[in-house]
Amino acid sequence: MLVAMAPVAPVWLRPILRNANMPLLGFLLAQILGMVKESSAMTRTTLAATRIESGIALNVMPQTAVVNFNSRIMPGDPFPSNLSSPALTNKTVLINPKTSN
Repeated sequence: MLVAMAPVAPVWLRPILRNANMPLLGFLLAQILGMVKESSAMTRTTLAATRIESGIALNVMPQTAVVNFNSRIMPGDPFPSNLSSPALTNKTVLINPKTSN
């Protein structure tokens, strides 16, 4: 991805980005980008809640809720086996607001 950004990058950054696929330079760029808040998601595996759906009104306790998560696995990272688990797909979690003391 960094190599693809080279043509539109500032002139001083283009040679670095063109060679970002070199092992040592790629590693150094990943370390530097990981330190900057705005670019850290480009250098690691991420998981984000992208949609939450529940309830029929603001003042009504929902009976069910649906949350969609998107994951982005960084190339080279081992795929977490728990993400590919069938138990995680269409997972139903029951939350009971009534707790016994």
